[in-house]
Amino acid sequence: MLYAEEPDPAEGDRLMHALAGGVYVGVLFVGWHPTRPGSLEGAPEVHPDYRRRGVCRALYDWAADLYGAPMAPADSHSDDAAAFWACYGRQATDR
Repeated sequence: MLYAEEPDPAEGDRLMHALAGGVYVGVLFVGWHPTRPGSLEGAPEVHPDYRRRGVCRALYDWAADLYGAPMAPADSHSDDAAAFWACYGRQATDR
């Protein structure tokens, strides 16, 4: 189950949550990207037991749908994030 809090009226940022079987498995802080106008940037955190199961992808896809804008990677990120974006970008263009 995915749940989104109401956006901050001034900035448009919001928290989005993911639950699986009543267990809290992930969160995404999402807002407008500071250097890529018209795109979103997210800061996800997924419980280690639920990583690589599509939780982050589901949160990112839902955020893009809610805002009507594409997600974009942060200007600097971890190696794990780089691997996610390599896969996410490729799959997004395959649809």
